[in-house]
Amino acid sequence: MAAGSGTAAALRQFGVVPDLVPADSFGSKGISAALTPLLRGGERLLRLESAAGTPELAEALEAAGAVVESVVLYRNHLVPHAVMPQCEAIFFASSSAVAAFVEVWGKAVLQGRLVVAIGAATRAALLALGVGTVVCGSEVTVSSAVAALAQAQVAGRLAQAAADFRESQG
Repeated sequence: MAAGSGTAAALRQFGVVPDLVPADSFGSKGISAALTPLLRGGERLLRLESAAGTPELAEALEAAGAVVESVVLYRNHLVPHAVMPQCEAIFFASSSAVAAFVEVWGKAVLQGRLVVAIGAATRAALLALGVGTVVCGSEVTVSSAVAALAQAQVAGRLAQAAADFRESQG
């Protein structure tokens, strides 16, 4: 199983074709909803995760009768930066990226910038910080988030052009 079309594509590059890719939600709830109806009970599942992972998926699969072994494959670590790069928009691909960003630069620097989230969980993390508007694609993919960013940029520029025109007309 792959937790999204991007992961599925990466696996295919190595000749591995996933048997299951959740249709629209790649977090614990979506993966659990896609996988638990297929479980008969007693299946042994290997869950590969980040050290920052949460137990919800393993717990849901175990409740459905699976035996889950979770293995941490990587650890996220903070990379400090003295100065935040100049930008108009900021793209977040995970909730852990939101937490790291806030730890390094604080949440105040998000105000007045276009903020883009890869999916609902990342968007929720940003909204919990008080970020007013968060752009999110229709799918949990980088390409969908970039398309949403482009649409937001175009909409913002059109709105500004319309406001400038109204002001020039007096």
